[in-house]
Amino acid sequence: MAYSSDFLKDKITIQNRTASRDGAFGREGGQFEDGATIHANVKWVKGIKALHEGAVDAYDTVMVRCRWREDLKRESRIKWKGRTYQIQSFYDDYEANEMQLTCVEIQK
Repeated sequence: MAYSSDFLKDKITIQNRTASRDGAFGREGGQFEDGATIHANVKWVKGIKALHEGAVDAYDTVMVRCRWREDLKRESRIKWKGRTYQIQSFYDDYEANEMQLTCVEIQK
């Protein structure tokens, strides 16, 4: 069952890597570019749950839940409230129309 509209109260921006000038992706090539802005539910991962997930600092780890999106991949990044997050764990279910991500803030 998909998440209800009132549950998805936050807005996040999906960032995906673009190809570099030579057409290569990977670590050396491309930059992350803003894509779609979508509704999601974002919560801080705190306490025991953060420890179980291996978070060093619980304050920079968030859990993101949203409806299933084809453009949101394990390699994507998330922007929320002016901060950028790298996806650490990724669960998606097309039939249930749900995605759940654990993300850690990255320093630029």
